Amino acid sequence: MPAVDPQPRPKRSWRRRWIPRFIVAFLTLVLVLIVTVHFVLNSDVPRQIVLTQVQNTLGLRVSAASLSTGWIGHTTLKDVHVSLPLAESAFLSLPEMRIRHTNLLWLLLTQSLAVHSLELERPTLTVTQDANGRWNLQDVGELLMKLGGQGQSQQTPNKSSPFVLPTLTLRDGTIDVTDNAKRHALLAPLEVNGRSMNSLVWKYDATLGASNSGSASFSGRLVPSDNFTHEVHFELSRLAEWIKPWNPSVDSAAVVRGDWNGAMANGGITGRLHLNTLKFDGIAADDGDFAVQASNGAGTIVPSDLTINIANHRVQKLQIDGGSIRVDSGGATISQLDLATLDGHVRLDGSVSFAHLSGSLKADWRDLHPSAGIDSSGTFSASLQPQWPARHTLTAELNTHGGVLGSPYSGDIRIDATGQSWQTASATIRAATLRYDAKTPVHLDGLLAHLNSTPGQIALTDITATSPGSIAGAGAIQFDPNHPSAAQYNWWLYLSGQNLAMPPIPDSPALPVLAVDFDAWGNQSDIGVKNAYATIGPIFVTGNGFYHIATPKPLDVDVIVADATTPAVTTQPSSISGHLRGEAKLTGTISPLNVALAGQLHGRGLVIADHSLQDVDVRCTGVADAKHVVFDTEEMNLFDGEWKLHAQMPGRHRAHEATVQFHDVQLAKAADLVH
Repeated sequence: MPAVDPQPRPKRSWRRRWIPRFIVAFLTLVLVLIVTVHFVLNSDVPRQIVLTQVQNTLGLRVSAASLSTGWIGHTTLKDVHVSLPLAESAFLSLPEMRIRHTNLLWLLLTQSLAVHSLELERPTLTVTQDANGRWNLQDVGELLMKLGGQGQSQQTPNKSSPFVLPTLTLRDGTIDVTDNAKRHALLAPLEVNGRSMNSLVWKYDATLGASNSGSASFSGRLVPSDNFTHEVHFELSRLAEWIKPWNPSVDSAAVVRGDWNGAMANGGITGRLHLNTLKFDGIAADDGDFAVQASNGAGTIVPSDLTINIANHRVQKLQIDGGSIRVDSGGATISQLDLATLDGHVRLDGSVSFAHLSGSLKADWRDLHPSAGIDSSGTFSASLQPQWPARHTLTAELNTHGGVLGSPYSGDIRIDATGQSWQTASATIRAATLRYDAKTPVHLDGLLAHLNSTPGQIALTDITATSPGSIAGAGAIQFDPNHPSAAQYNWWLYLSGQNLAMPPIPDSPALPVLAVDFDAWGNQSDIGVKNAYATIGPIFVTGNGFYHIATPKPLDVDVIVADATTPAVTTQPSSISGHLRGEAKLTGTISPLNVALAGQLHGRGLVIADHSLQDVDVRCTGVADAKHVVFDTEEMNLFDGEWKLHAQMPGRHRAHEATVQFHDVQLAKAADLVH
């Protein structure tokens, strides 16, 4: 009989049996999960998921050669390219982008991803222009604003939805700009830093360029909510290094400073730009404001209270207040832009098409004073239209009236031009009315001129006018065709006039008609006249001279008055006959007027009232400035005595003065002449 255990073993609890098994199973599951996630993270799946999510969010095509991530939320993308959906090349490329985000365990548990920081290394932003003049960044901006508008429309009305933007670091970036004429500029380095100041405001600053070349700085804040309210302070300096491919002669000291305040609205952007300082190629502006609104690829600018100062130009000050400028991908439109300048007012309206290089302009002005003694009012309209094949036609009309030195003028002029460009065009200028009604009226009604332009030259092939008398001439201006706006140029002009009226002298008979003929030439520093002559009846005047702009006394002219043959002038009861010749040297400045005269008069066989004066030689001097004209002669022998003449206009009492001094005169001979 078997032995019986007096104390049987207690039964094991099911908890003790299953807890170790559960722990082992859980650890095995975690290990399998870790291994699986590790293999997944090192596969192509995360890259595809991330890129698909980014593409759906931005509406842009994004590619990356590789992606690696870790459990603690550090992800690195290599060789990243961002492009428009249908573009062949990327507009943004960077070799490496690092992202710090929610750790993977929390991401698995909550299915919520938060990006804490972005680091972009050596990105290149490629900016290009197509054949129609549209930039690729315009398409990018329109796409992002549309997506922003869609996101905004999905929010609860009148309710802001703030969120936290990640810390942003961009190092050693480059902006590569190329237009459709293959002009190219490389802007670098680009540095950007952005961070959250608190839960509501994100602060950023950016710099572009180096101190020894073009540079730009931007700083500001934004509220990361549905309308992205933001502010920017910007400063751009030494812009010549960036603009030289488009304007080689631009001032190297160009500076722009200003502030922008705006927000996203209705899929676009709206705000106000305050221009603190603008110095660009002789133009300076201070404290101007612009209201700006942009959406759906179009922008409208409304300037107000903007003052522009222009150095070394007749239009030294320009104020803009009112009107609008609208720009879209197809062109630009100016509406009722009000300008105040030259003590008057100008209103501009116009439009331009970038694709067809066509447009129109209308200008109305009143009470402009471009120079002392000149006032002008009028209208100008012009239209530029394409003409097959590859040509354009320009039609312009000018109607103006006003006054010059107290005498009225008026003109009604039409210009018709055609050509492939302004450098290969022909033009006709017609003046239905062109009048200056001074004491000696000048009427050039019916004036007709023809011009032809070739690369490097604009030629006046002919000019004619027949009312009254006749005028004919030709000329040309030559310049560097590669830099037509540069200051280097040469010009020449030939002009001939016949049967021109002379100014009348009160209480005197009509004078003979005038004929003139001269050749003139010049450049940016000199003006010359050669072979100039004029005839007034039997009087012949010829001269040659120069005007040197850079010298203290630029005027240098030789004048000869010759061969006043009998009868030069006949009056009652006396008559004068004989031969008169004179030479004079004019030196000084025209503006401001300060001209000195030195010369001689030679009379041969002079007879006055049947009394012979024999030969007369006299030296004379004079000076003319803005206030008066003074004329003096040295002593001359007349009637066996010595005579001296002094004249001044106006004199000390605002009247013309003349003084005659003489001594040792034979009074009997003088009395016979008077009687």
